[in-house]
Amino acid sequence: GVIMAWSGQYPEAKASLREAEELYSGLGLRPPALVLGNVLAMLGEYDAVTEYVESYQARGGESDDKPNDARAYLWLAYVALARGNFLDTKRLCLNAITAFEDCGLIAFAGIAYSLLALVVRWLGDSGTAWLYLQKGLHIHQESGQLGPLGNWLCAPFTAVLLADIGRLEEAVSAYAYAASHPMIANSVWYEDVAGKVIQAAGSKLESQTINKARRRGLECNPAKMAEELLEIVDEIAAEYK
Repeated sequence: GVIMAWSGQYPEAKASLREAEELYSGLGLRPPALVLGNVLAMLGEYDAVTEYVESYQARGGESDDKPNDARAYLWLAYVALARGNFLDTKRLCLNAITAFEDCGLIAFAGIAYSLLALVVRWLGDSGTAWLYLQKGLHIHQESGQLGPLGNWLCAPFTAVLLADIGRLEEAVSAYAYAASHPMIANSVWYEDVAGKVIQAAGSKLESQTINKARRRGLECNPAKMAEELLEIVDEIAAEYK
């Protein structure tokens, strides 16, 4: 189920993880990781995410489980953002960052910072958004915990911020690069919070320009594209320091 989730096979992951949870429950145990919450979020089943997280935490009693506390905050932040509850999203992201840092999952704190950038953008503070995004990308790069996967997971947030400042071709390329990974391509959540923004921005470009930008994102060497995006973010963030 975990492998399916990280491969973007969300319906299959959901079925497998549900079965695993039933087996754990039959043994009187709680599953060791809150992966199903992420899968439900990626499927766009936002009510189910909230119900699942609440149920999972209730089964934990008073146990000290910082990794899953952190994951719970992040999955709930996904739901809050998709629903447009930006202040709740900001609070949940900050809680997730603290919890991920406390338990040593630093790369995931980087993802939470990158998500926080998107939230702050919606709240109208573009300068702080770029600074949060820069911080998130550098944390991810320096930790190395997620390898190249973190580049794909954060690229949609970079794309949205680029679209905001009129760098539309780069935004389209960045999102196409992200969507070359099935975790993004098959995600309802990423489409809801970023894909639709990029689609609207791209509609301002001529079709030939859009196709060229998409092709570049899809065909560019992944490591090179990640490096280019980080350089762009560093350059723009420097203007707000």
